[in-house]
Amino acid sequence: MHLLFSLTLLLYSIGLDISNDPDLLECFLNLPLPDVAETNPDNFAWIHAQKNTGTELATKAAKYPDQYFNKIIDGGIIVCHALPDENHLTQWKIALTKEVVISLIKWYYCILAHPGWKRSRITIQARYYHTDIRKHVNIFHCDFCQLVKLPHKGMGLLPECNFTNTPWYEVVINLIGPWTAKTDQFSGAFYALTCIDTTTNLLERVHIDTKSSDAIARKLLLA
Repeated sequence: MHLLFSLTLLLYSIGLDISNDPDLLECFLNLPLPDVAETNPDNFAWIHAQKNTGTELATKAAKYPDQYFNKIIDGGIIVCHALPDENHLTQWKIALTKEVVISLIKWYYCILAHPGWKRSRITIQARYYHTDIRKHVNIFHCDFCQLVKLPHKGMGLLPECNFTNTPWYEVVINLIGPWTAKTDQFSGAFYALTCIDTTTNLLERVHIDTKSSDAIARKLLLA
């Protein structure tokens, strides 16, 4: 809530008030906590502050001078890596220390909504380099994933069903809410109607003010 309150004040300072917009308020509820948001890997100043040019990378640069080199990014010196047969101007990646790798894994798990070890590793390796990225991702322990994810493949197969190839012939709807968010400045509650076309799997979400049958019927016709 501290992060949500800070964002509310920031947006209000530029003329955007989200306190009366439940749909917009919902978007900010899934942001990471303040201590996680501060370790944004897109912040080159933060990477440099985490001893990117420290002893670990200096040792590797001395051992493999054709693979490790320095670049000046946003006014700071960042150690980068590229294989000998790669273009050092276009195919480089930011070299990381062990401590920074662990922080990045936590950050990406939060931002990507707990995607699992494979997607996390591929995302990190797209722009960062460390010899043990795979190892650290595989041993990373997430308390939320341990609680809500199955440790193995689900049991059984899906039952047979009748297939309809006409879009919007069959629509599956559901009601969600109320979800309430409170800060010192405001409080808000919101409901939503979700509509899914079973043929195309297209999703439509509609903000609703009440769960009465008449109101839902009108919203469904307009969705």
